[in-house]
Amino acid sequence: GGSRSSAGLVKGSSGASVYGGPPGIWDEGAGATRDVYTTDEDVPPGNSIWKRTVPAGALNNAVRPTLVATPAGADWVADLVRDSAGNTFAVSLATDDARKFDASGALVATLPSTGTGYYGICIDEPNGALYLATNDGRILRTDLALSEPEVIWYGSGAAVRDVSFDAEGWLFALNGTDKRL
Repeated sequence: GGSRSSAGLVKGSSGASVYGGPPGIWDEGAGATRDVYTTDEDVPPGNSIWKRTVPAGALNNAVRPTLVATPAGADWVADLVRDSAGNTFAVSLATDDARKFDASGALVATLPSTGTGYYGICIDEPNGALYLATNDGRILRTDLALSEPEVIWYGSGAAVRDVSFDAEGWLFALNGTDKRL
């Protein structure tokens, strides 16, 4: 899942940030096959999803991003997850939608606004489910095709900043107001 982090995690040879402030991050693999995907609100074309292949060992300042997708019309892509088929799912807090991009970066599905902003997303791929954290205290569940979501939890009275699903079937949520798990 994603979390807000400092700008400039990867720097160019001049010392300047290769990308701006990434609200969301997702990593796959390990060692020489580690890929790190980030959302980026600052670097042109803006509000984009980037991939970086990070070599084993220390972070290499020569790591350069590859553009994966630019969610047209999206503003502030808040979080992302990926499935084993290479599809990328992203949520936007500003446009209140979730989007699915295939491995080539083409938009293949959109879950329109449910009247609230989406802060976070997590995947339970074995069960074909995505969970969405909302800014009005709900957690929604949808399938990998982004069908109509169902509310599975409501009542924190606060923004749910992010969600995470573990291998044992536990769903964790971060309360953005009370700063509680």
